[in-house]
Amino acid sequence: MSESYNEIQHLIASARLYGGVQARMIYVTPHLARLMLTLVARNRTVSTLGVSRYAQDITSGDWFPSCAGVGIDDHGVLLDGQHRLHAIIEADQAAVLLVVTGLPRGAQEKIDRHRKRTLQDVWKMTGLTDTRKAAPIANFLSRYDAFTGTHTNAPDKPDTFAKSTYLAHREAIEWICSVPGAKDHRTGIATAPVMAAMALAYEECEPKAISFWRILNDPFGNESDTSDAPVRLYQVLARPKRLYMLKKGAQVDAFQKACYAINCWFIDKPIRSIMAHTVIRKLADKYRPIQHLAQETQRND
Repeated sequence: MSESYNEIQHLIASARLYGGVQARMIYVTPHLARLMLTLVARNRTVSTLGVSRYAQDITSGDWFPSCAGVGIDDHGVLLDGQHRLHAIIEADQAAVLLVVTGLPRGAQEKIDRHRKRTLQDVWKMTGLTDTRKAAPIANFLSRYDAFTGTHTNAPDKPDTFAKSTYLAHREAIEWICSVPGAKDHRTGIATAPVMAAMALAYEECEPKAISFWRILNDPFGNESDTSDAPVRLYQVLARPKRLYMLKKGAQVDAFQKACYAINCWFIDKPIRSIMAHTVIRKLADKYRPIQHLAQETQRND
């Protein structure tokens, strides 16, 4: 333990106390959570999605004590923590929470008002990765269902699912985030769906994935041909009206078309146009969701 930490502990112990406020780290049972929710509350509308995600963390063992918890003011008004309390009830299981009572009434004006931590912020702070686009790529892959060809934000896909997906594809995701052109925002190429498809391609055949990405970023180079899959994909992604980051349906479309183009490139098949097939890839297992099906491309082209 560092000397500075010991000094901080000493200063905290000797600091002047703010009277009336008490804080305790306790196990909040479903019964206690119900009682707390009966307090007069001036809070936001309860988000069922937020409650479900907290409940998933509790039941999966991914819940940890933190400085965020339940806040009650000096008039018995619940200021903060309603989603955590509802999650404990939904999970039907006690969870450790910091419960702070005696807060001044004006404290609610300052709760959750400034910058919110993104998933990438959390990953960077915990030392998982410093790569800025790793979280969006892993998050996209974890929420894409190759059987239905859809992308979902369902509550049964908590952040831990994205983390597991990242760890399963870590080398490939870090590769695509580090290659030239990965930080270019001028076209629709360096987006999470396209980079996710490239990461999966890298796992299947590294040399072909590298050559595909090189041509995709320089489609008018000497080694390119207008019938090459990377060139065709560039023509689709670089259109001004096709900004795939605008909505989830367009993200899925970009991912499927990237998969199709990559697959054609892998089997040396020239193409005239890019088509979005919903069943180009299939789930292999929970954390390595997608594998190439060359026969699917041949059948649908």
